[in-house]
Amino acid sequence: MLKSTVMKRIACVAVALIFLSASCKKECSKSEKLSGNWKWVMSSALVVQTPQNSGRTWQLSFSPDLTVVQSGTLFPPATGTYNLQNGNLQVDFPSIGTSTVYQLSYRTADTLLLDQGAVVDLPLHTLVRN
Repeated sequence: MLKSTVMKRIACVAVALIFLSASCKKECSKSEKLSGNWKWVMSSALVVQTPQNSGRTWQLSFSPDLTVVQSGTLFPPATGTYNLQNGNLQVDFPSIGTSTVYQLSYRTADTLLLDQGAVVDLPLHTLVRN
């Protein structure tokens, strides 16, 4: 009886470790896919804004260590952190006091869509890999 109980516990622990390992690999691959330099090409809400019609730029550089650097003139330059969870990207820039959650998706492997989730007045940002 005791041997059977111990074997069941060992099996449960092994299954749990397999699931945790798979989960980590999935999150790691998401951050690897996002890693790199991204350049803003368009934001759409009530109006469409581009670098050409606004005279502004925006770049995001995501590192595998979950740090992000924002540069350009559309938003203030800053360094911060990001977190990927359940299809959402949370970007925190403590130095400028912002924390933004986007719905993250890819149009292609090199086209990133950052949606702030509101249909009417918050923009859907499109960025391309540099």
